Amino acid sequence: MIVFISSTPLTGGAQDDQSVWLEYQYDQFLGRLENFINVLNSSQRNALIHPLDDPARTTGFCYVLTECDTPKGLRLLQLNGDQRRSFHNALSALLSSQGYQKSIGVMRRQAVLEEMESTWRAYPRLMTLMGPTLVDLENGMSPQFNPAPGRSSLEYAIGIFGSPEQSFWALRIEGHHLMLNFTFSRSAQGVISVSPFPIFLGANPGLTPPPPDFPYQALTAWREETGKALLWRQASLAREVIALLPREIREKANWGENAPSRLYGGTQVPLETSDLKKRSERLVAIEPYCQALCQNVMTEYIQEYLRIPMPSISARISVEQIASEAKIAWHGDWENSNSPFYLRIVSGDYLIELSASNGYQVVKKGAIPPAIHIHSAIRNVSEDWDKDLMRKHIHEEHIHEERPDAKHH
Repeated sequence: MIVFISSTPLTGGAQDDQSVWLEYQYDQFLGRLENFINVLNSSQRNALIHPLDDPARTTGFCYVLTECDTPKGLRLLQLNGDQRRSFHNALSALLSSQGYQKSIGVMRRQAVLEEMESTWRAYPRLMTLMGPTLVDLENGMSPQFNPAPGRSSLEYAIGIFGSPEQSFWALRIEGHHLMLNFTFSRSAQGVISVSPFPIFLGANPGLTPPPPDFPYQALTAWREETGKALLWRQASLAREVIALLPREIREKANWGENAPSRLYGGTQVPLETSDLKKRSERLVAIEPYCQALCQNVMTEYIQEYLRIPMPSISARISVEQIASEAKIAWHGDWENSNSPFYLRIVSGDYLIELSASNGYQVVKKGAIPPAIHIHSAIRNVSEDWDKDLMRKHIHEEHIHEERPDAKHH
């Protein structure tokens, strides 16, 4: 979702031009972020900025099928209007227009979800609150689902780890259905690197149904979002991947109606590449059956989300390469967009997951709940939370025994 990956390495003048553009974009983002920090009071800054080695920076990742921890950082609820506008100015300088709109769309859905659940509380005889599915229960979810009122599009936390003035620091933005992790590095030679993994996006509802006509309350957010889709393209592309496979390959890649919990993402997927590959042995290689469509999936997930390009990654790997090496597994009903569905793609160090569930939503009594609760995530197990980037930075900038002439930061 959040990287720029070119299909061929950049060389010569093109590489120099992109380096200049990257430095300009990064400095624009830093300037807007500094403006945001400057409009905060001291208590807000204390909530925002934490040490680089704070455990909250690299823990509590909200996987596709696990519950999420309480985020650490400065909440949007704690900001006034001017401060929120300053934060969004910084965020829009980091994300592309598509990435920014998706992230804001996830936040806006909280107001819709609050109105849907409030309608169920007010009219329990007319509305049904769907709880966890069988797969959710197998993955350790509580069978009891009684959400407390108070969902808000402002209940999101911003955390800065380290200092943007230093050569190595991180930014984390998270809340319900959203987790973005960025690690930034500038070498002594001025080369900028960005690691954007892991990433989680969710939408509930992914396709907003019309509200009932009996409530007396306005249901303003619900009505405004009626018919609007969020992450629906990801879900549709995931189903198309399975549809394009020959029957024998499709059946081989099918995990059955309910896949074993150990094969999901969640806490069962380790960070180490070797372990992930071992756990992927049951996945089925799909080359060359749907390479073109897999490229579309990878582009949707990986490209055109981050405004700041990443030359270090673009010179090493391409979307085409990821798609050509992909292995997949799936379960559910890929033919019916209203039915639950799960897709997992593994390619090298990359792990992509998508689930479309009919759990945790409000429907009219007697209605069949559609699979409009969408979760999606992407990881790079060699770069989650900057594993390689941190190692590279320390080696080049801090290990004086190996580089006596290295500068200390």
